[in-house]
Amino acid sequence: MRILFLCTAFNSLSQRLALVLKSQGHAVTVELALSAELMKTAAELAQPDIVICPFLTKRVPPEVYNKWLTLIVHPGPPGDAGPSAIDWCLIGDLGERPESDVQLSLIDLKHATMKSSKSMRSHWGVTVLQAIEALDAGPIWAFDQFELDPETSSMSKSDLYRGPVTQAALNAVLAAIARIQAAKDAIDEQANTSEHGLLYPPTLAAPATASTKCVSQGVPFLGGRTHERPLLKASSRDFVPLTRSIGQAKESHLLSSEGIVQRINSADSQPGVLSSLFGTPLFLYNAVVQSDPLPPKMEELAKSSPIGTVLATREGAVLVNVGADHPIWICQLRKPKAKAEKYLSPKLPAVQCLEGLPQIAEKLDLISHSKEWSGTIGDGADQQLPWKRRPGTYQQVWVDLERYDHDALVAYVHFDFYNGATSTSQCEILVDALEWTLAQKGLTTLVLLGGPGYFSNGIALNVIEGSEDPSAEGWANINAIDDVVQTILAPSKVLTVSALRGNAAAGGLALATAADVVLCSESAVLNPHYRGLGLYGSEWHTYSWYERCGSDVAAKFAREMLPMSSHEALKLGLVDHIIGKSNHGPAALLKEIKTVVRSLVEAKVQDIKADSVIGAGASWTKELISRPAPGEKLLREQMLENKEKYLAYLFAGSKGQNLSLLDNFMAYRKAELGMMTYDFFHPYRNSRFASRCTNFVRKIVPASTPLRFALHRRFEGPDWDKPEGKQPLLDEEEMDAFDSLGDIPASAAVPRMPKDAGPTAARMKKLPLTPSHSMIRSESEKTDVSQHSPSTTPTTPRSLKPAQSLGDEEALLSLKEGLDKLRSNPPILVKPRSPVVISFEDPTRPNATDSVRTSSASATPRAQTTSVKSNVPAGTQTKPAAEAISNGPTRSSSSSRLRNFFSLGRKNKVQRSLSNETLSLSVSKTDVSHAVRKEQGSASSKVGTIPSLRIQPVEEEKPAEVKPAARRSSVSTVRPTSSGSGGAAGSASEKVDRRRSWITQSPRLATPLTSFKAHAGGGGSVGIRMPSDKTTEENVEGDDDGRAQGEFGESNEQGSNDSQAKVETIWSCYYSEDGSKCQRPVVGSSPSIEPISEANEAIATKA
Repeated sequence: MRILFLCTAFNSLSQRLALVLKSQGHAVTVELALSAELMKTAAELAQPDIVICPFLTKRVPPEVYNKWLTLIVHPGPPGDAGPSAIDWCLIGDLGERPESDVQLSLIDLKHATMKSSKSMRSHWGVTVLQAIEALDAGPIWAFDQFELDPETSSMSKSDLYRGPVTQAALNAVLAAIARIQAAKDAIDEQANTSEHGLLYPPTLAAPATASTKCVSQGVPFLGGRTHERPLLKASSRDFVPLTRSIGQAKESHLLSSEGIVQRINSADSQPGVLSSLFGTPLFLYNAVVQSDPLPPKMEELAKSSPIGTVLATREGAVLVNVGADHPIWICQLRKPKAKAEKYLSPKLPAVQCLEGLPQIAEKLDLISHSKEWSGTIGDGADQQLPWKRRPGTYQQVWVDLERYDHDALVAYVHFDFYNGATSTSQCEILVDALEWTLAQKGLTTLVLLGGPGYFSNGIALNVIEGSEDPSAEGWANINAIDDVVQTILAPSKVLTVSALRGNAAAGGLALATAADVVLCSESAVLNPHYRGLGLYGSEWHTYSWYERCGSDVAAKFAREMLPMSSHEALKLGLVDHIIGKSNHGPAALLKEIKTVVRSLVEAKVQDIKADSVIGAGASWTKELISRPAPGEKLLREQMLENKEKYLAYLFAGSKGQNLSLLDNFMAYRKAELGMMTYDFFHPYRNSRFASRCTNFVRKIVPASTPLRFALHRRFEGPDWDKPEGKQPLLDEEEMDAFDSLGDIPASAAVPRMPKDAGPTAARMKKLPLTPSHSMIRSESEKTDVSQHSPSTTPTTPRSLKPAQSLGDEEALLSLKEGLDKLRSNPPILVKPRSPVVISFEDPTRPNATDSVRTSSASATPRAQTTSVKSNVPAGTQTKPAAEAISNGPTRSSSSSRLRNFFSLGRKNKVQRSLSNETLSLSVSKTDVSHAVRKEQGSASSKVGTIPSLRIQPVEEEKPAEVKPAARRSSVSTVRPTSSGSGGAAGSASEKVDRRRSWITQSPRLATPLTSFKAHAGGGGSVGIRMPSDKTTEENVEGDDDGRAQGEFGESNEQGSNDSQAKVETIWSCYYSEDGSKCQRPVVGSSPSIEPISEANEAIATKA
């Protein structure tokens, strides 16, 4: 069938459903439901057989559902209706009463009872029904249900949605399509023509039993009575009104801590519980009960302190007295959006959010950071096994050690980070756990497990957006996650395994694929790309993706930015084995992983089987030379030997000198980070990342559907499902110009680069590497890697310089022959890789030229980088990157500076002072025989090619001056001081000056932010309009219950009179609440804000 998706967002359920439908031969195109007119236009363009709405919060226009059979995926069983179906289920709605208010009162009563058991239905379901005028009331084509067992009922809303709900939706949609096909076939038997000229008219009749028999079991819904329920507001879930002060309450009046967690889980990850727990309205997310005993002093404080008292902090979370039988860890918070604010505030770790509210932070005694309670060395921790699992407390990272046959010690490393985002501090914690694990005597196998819902999604965009200096925080975060990847690249005599139980994307997927063996759940959705957010990416993806899949394939999927199923990833070589084909829950899936890992570590070479995990692995774990191995030899030992030989060949020789294994791996990191310096610090590229990060974090509705999803717009004509031979329209990210620097020289990034060096370099020197890989030179012969400039095209040297540990040149040539055979072996599914530089240029499309300035007019570049396609004719000789790089000026005094710059330590924080030393960038050109000819007297380069960074002190030259403008991504940037504040807070201009995220005045940039001036009292001080704490506390007016609700509870909020405050968000139905009902009045007035005149634009920009 030709299927059109209408979605509010192309979320995880929509992606999974589209991938499965495509695998069954259906053609799927996607249109974001931005307006009724766009939905109608999309249907006319696509001319689909049917329309499916897997995630939709708007009404389908009657012009669509009256002409095309339209299916709505409702995340509730038959009889349930309303926009908060899963929310009502998880909060404990058993369906006793049809009146929503009465039912919610019953739930409140249960949660107000101390130690009350969790109330939850036995089952929940998903219904696929046909769209008609009445909401959720059309004919039912299919439904499926799942059991809410103790494991499932304890999930948060987002985990339940990605797991059981998505699987039930998939089952129901596939059954509905089969029934539609059967109904159409029945009509075809009676008549030769179909109604309205459509193959599947909306008049087709659904089976009578579709609403009474679920797809998987053939039985009616087992979860009880269902009703239509309204939008469950965030403030309706607040538990604070149910409590009393601890000093006044009797023991029988304490709340149930499990009930409070149940309320918070029902609101995760949208909208959160809007509560005044901390004395000001905040949205609460991600709660964990502290059932383990508290330290004596903390226990006394909990008994004597009022509700809302912070008892301790841990890794960004706060332990709070909530007036229940146990205190609760609150891990994430978000400030409500005030009327005067343009954007939603980012969701942040609780400590970071509270520190952005100085008055609240001081009241809760968070300023001194004296309440940190370590989970590994503090009270309650096991001194012998500090990373041991502790279920009764908050723990993000833990390690399970198990011993198998043949004296095999296996470590399972869990890291369950919220929504899969890994911040700088979380990376530090994970590195500490990995280093402790690798130091365990006799360790043979390291298994990375991630979390049950997400493996990892890479760097934490919310933390970056909410930091005082997003660029510096982003730079620290990418360096910290690189530290994580580095620990698993080549640990001595340890086989590394990644087990993906949930989705993975970007740097999180690169982390997984750096392991020797990648296991992947069949239900996982993978997104191996960065470009959608305007990032080049790091995490050694130019090593792992290219070595696993081949350069052409890796460049293709990194540029296409399409979701990928586990089966597609297996075919490409991105993953090695698929698990969880029986749709197991998290516990059952973990049990299967341990069974698979045990069979792998205990297997012998003679046990290798096709289509089995025994023998599966990355290309570097395969035998290079076709010769029989001893059958009794352990397979894991053979795989590690193969990896050692593979890497020795891969890194064999560079400009006549040999580098250590660490040095060669560092070349990838430096090259990737060299590109990311532009993303974080160059005015043109940083503005692009900043706007995309803001849109993602603050849930801004996009202007249009990306063409890579909307195939009916990508290919002209009605045959969009047959794109062969057609020229596609491209998204901005797919064009070569997306990688350019605009009209701004590369040197503009230099003044904003971090100055300080961290402990990363020192830690890297301690990295346990396979002994034979330190083989190549003595210490006196080793070359300082910091002399190598980062390149836009990271290279892997291919010269035939023999490696000493492998014997003579004949042995190395044999290895080369074996490696060539390995790469051409179909079962491995790795395309032969040409000995050329790596680039993200599209190998199938010729480059267009675009001038990129590489230096100031007074400084002539020595050379110029040229990006080269990866489809070089066989036999073409290329000079190694190190040789090309060495053609640049040599440096001694700046080498340590470069090393420091590219190894910003994971322990460093985001505040970085500007360098006192003036820097400039020179550019080097990779000397490749097929490089593009340099134009005479021109500094132009290929589109999509970025000059490589070479940092060196220059006294007489200054980088080009670019006007900085503040970026409004912090929750704690401009805090206008009220008249009675006493000047405790710094001025607005001082706050803005500390931020280094620039927006240039170049016409090619994304639309810059509008500058404003703020008048405090009668004076006029220049500032930038941003979300501020005082604005949130002082300018919130109106009643959240008085907002007009549109269909599905969508907000028709007017905001303030400032037109800049009217920004539509994806979750506007929830965010119509601003916390005004429980808002504390704050003495003082907030400055009024109005746009400044054009004459004062330069002053505002400078400020």
